[in-house]
Amino acid sequence: MGTSRSITLRKHDMKVFALVLTALLAPAISMIAPGADRVALVIGNSAYQHGNPLKNPKADAEDLAAVLRRCGFALIGGGAHTDLGHEAMEAQVSEFRRAAADAKVALFFFAGHGLEVGGSNYLIPTDAEVEEEFQVKHRTLALDEVLGAMAGGDKLKIVILDCCRNNPLGRGWGRGAGAGLGAPKGTPNGTVLLFAAAPGRVAVDGRGRNSPFTTELKKALLEPGVEIEKVFKQVGAGVFRSTGKQRPWMNSSFYGEFVFVPGGAGRSAPALPATPRTASKGDPFVNGLGMKFVPVPITGGPTDGKRVLFSVWETRVKDYAAYATANPGVDMAWKDCSYKGHKQGGGHPVVNVRWEDAVAFCAWLTRRERAAGRIGAGHRYRLPSDHEWSCAAGIGVRESALASPKAKDKKIVGYPWGMAWPPPAGAGNFFATKIEGYTDSHAFTAPVGSYRTNGYGMYDVSGNAWEWCEDWYDPSAPTRRVLRGGSWRSNAESILRFSLRRLGAPSHRHDYFGFRCVLEVGAGS
Repeated sequence: MGTSRSITLRKHDMKVFALVLTALLAPAISMIAPGADRVALVIGNSAYQHGNPLKNPKADAEDLAAVLRRCGFALIGGGAHTDLGHEAMEAQVSEFRRAAADAKVALFFFAGHGLEVGGSNYLIPTDAEVEEEFQVKHRTLALDEVLGAMAGGDKLKIVILDCCRNNPLGRGWGRGAGAGLGAPKGTPNGTVLLFAAAPGRVAVDGRGRNSPFTTELKKALLEPGVEIEKVFKQVGAGVFRSTGKQRPWMNSSFYGEFVFVPGGAGRSAPALPATPRTASKGDPFVNGLGMKFVPVPITGGPTDGKRVLFSVWETRVKDYAAYATANPGVDMAWKDCSYKGHKQGGGHPVVNVRWEDAVAFCAWLTRRERAAGRIGAGHRYRLPSDHEWSCAAGIGVRESALASPKAKDKKIVGYPWGMAWPPPAGAGNFFATKIEGYTDSHAFTAPVGSYRTNGYGMYDVSGNAWEWCEDWYDPSAPTRRVLRGGSWRSNAESILRFSLRRLGAPSHRHDYFGFRCVLEVGAGS
């Protein structure tokens, strides 16, 4: 980091960030199961608007988030959060509080500016502008608030702060400030704290992508079978070797056992999870909602040869519920969908949604995933085109990519499972009682993933819910959109052909209309 991690304030004396902790009564000794119920919130602030901008925190947070995913942590928002203002930091801590409530391990990492005022400690948002001491608690994030979010239960609580920098407050407030961390006071039981430098000492700046502290932390966390205390000791030893003076500091009131990566000598850490650019059938990309995406080769049309990932299943009730919760005012007709007493669970495909609803969901999901750093600025979620859907069904090369859906409707005979009729066992969720010799065990929608996949690893390419596509059925008369794939109400041989297009006005909804998202991977990370 080219600049020290502390923020210049004025008008009153203030010390550099002093973290509050001491070991209180020890909790009962416990074993934390590796990989079970681990959650983490990772924040890195570099682009300070009213203080010294910092070089490394953004990269520190991004890189550490990737390491924590390899260690089995579920990340709040799906990835690192960078350059957050006050309101955004508060929102992420609120989400962290909810996620950590039932977790076995909760971890918080922050890289950026920090300070101590009046015995309390604060992490600095990028938009903080503080000129008077009383403003600090209103414009920054109190470390006590973070610790409070991790409270409850017997979970292991881990706090890692890379913000222990020298005090540059040469004017105004800084006249009486000291260097490094202040004296510790107290922390909750079951807490392990690791800081970039010892009390009264400062951390040196890094010249590369990461700070010396985060550089060592990334390596040590991935050592298989190494207990947490030894991991953090390795970090300290590595930082001291590389800097010749800086000594990270740990304080713990946790007396159980915990390893970040299970195993021992000769066992490597888990592989990095797939990204939109590396996803495959065997290793799908998983977004922040837990939706899985696999690549489908597109031949012809506007996305010819481009990387397009299809969701392996239709958008689920729980996915749509997250969208509806985040967007008050969303039409709730989807929520009450049932059929003759058969209600939907969170893993069923959402139905009774309009084309307009599906498009709005994709736009929201794009904003959400970009903000979380899960997809780049050039990536977007959307509905598949009619031609892309044909490619996923295996007939894209047999149809003209430039012809309208109307021109291609019902032209190719055959089904996603082959040429035989009736469908073989496990082919999909249809109106089985109307198909001689076929049963599927579900009178209404079935949980996604209940039947066999196609060659690309996608479920329900036929059956369960009709899926909205982007296209107009007849571009010369743009009144109705295309749906593909049949549904739980489908039983006729002609309707279950993979070349059949169903039509629907964009504002039309039905209890067998749903949708599947695709992720278009364009320029960007």
